[in-house]
Amino acid sequence: MKSVLLVGPPPSGKGGVAIWIKIVLDYLKSNNIKAVNVAHLAIERSVSLTHLLPTYKRLYYSIKDYTKGLRELFIALKKGKYDKVHIVSSLGAGVLRDWLYVTTINCFKAKSVVHYHCGTLPKTLAGKGFKKVLLASTLKKSYKSIVLDEDSYKAIKNYGLDNVVKIGNSFNQAIEEIAKAAIERKERKILFVGHNVREKGIFELVEACSSIENITLDIFGPQNNVIHNALHQWIKDNGFKGEINFKGLQPQVEIYRAMREATLFVLPTYTEGFPYVIVEAMANGCPIITTPVGAIEEMLTLDKELAGYLVKPKEVAGLRKQIEYCLENIEEAGIKAEKAKQKAYAEYSTSAIMSKFINLWNE
Repeated sequence: MKSVLLVGPPPSGKGGVAIWIKIVLDYLKSNNIKAVNVAHLAIERSVSLTHLLPTYKRLYYSIKDYTKGLRELFIALKKGKYDKVHIVSSLGAGVLRDWLYVTTINCFKAKSVVHYHCGTLPKTLAGKGFKKVLLASTLKKSYKSIVLDEDSYKAIKNYGLDNVVKIGNSFNQAIEEIAKAAIERKERKILFVGHNVREKGIFELVEACSSIENITLDIFGPQNNVIHNALHQWIKDNGFKGEINFKGLQPQVEIYRAMREATLFVLPTYTEGFPYVIVEAMANGCPIITTPVGAIEEMLTLDKELAGYLVKPKEVAGLRKQIEYCLENIEEAGIKAEKAKQKAYAEYSTSAIMSKFINLWNE
């Protein structure tokens, strides 16, 4: 039996990486997987949403967290013998941490697997400076690199490296249980799920929806006070013809229920890797309007046809026009949503995705 150390945030954390950790650990536990022994090393960050902090604070927390994480990894490797160490990464400023981790792992003669949960790898690898140098070195040192989208896969292959595999994210098994309940879709209800930050396109969404009558816009996700106040000020200054509700952070089961009830799921994000909320909306059969960033277009493509609607990031007029079109052509949107649901269950179920990881860990 192979022994694997999974290095990442605690499953109770926020964000896509924490969700992935939780799905993996829950699946291994509930299905009593004996083909591989996986231990989890939880590396917690001091604060979340560090990109919203001033530069000097970001630097302070980065040094603090990297030092703490490296020490914990060293102790874990010294105590236990692992065949592989699986690191989850969002790249960005974490490119230095990844390099330090992989260098440390290689000193213990374990095989390092770096799992990139982002869509920025091609740009970083094609760029210049220390980020490109560190990323290239990490890719070469790693036993395997895992990416979510075709562009990242091609970028690494074109760089002359063959130690890369593409594996998407899965949706939570809880969705399959919720799918058994009879929940009717509500008319003209629009749903957003994600961090309430500018990069998710939340300001464009609020502005696009502000002039559409007789709609309800429900916004789920962690809220930052600065963004929250700015949104409320914009609504106060410009008005909102329909109803808007800021739901905050809610349990996953409530989010899935909202996806079953919504007329449209809208995510006008600027940048993504392989967003869980998209595959979750697909699995819940909710019509989707989003942007063609990261792996999203791949996710929504079935038999060379889009099973959703794509708009350019940051374009309010185009987003408003697409929302109005879908509200007026809900039958067409429903057909696309059903195709997206079929793809989600065929390709992104937890069992289908986890079998790929177990095979990789057992190589």
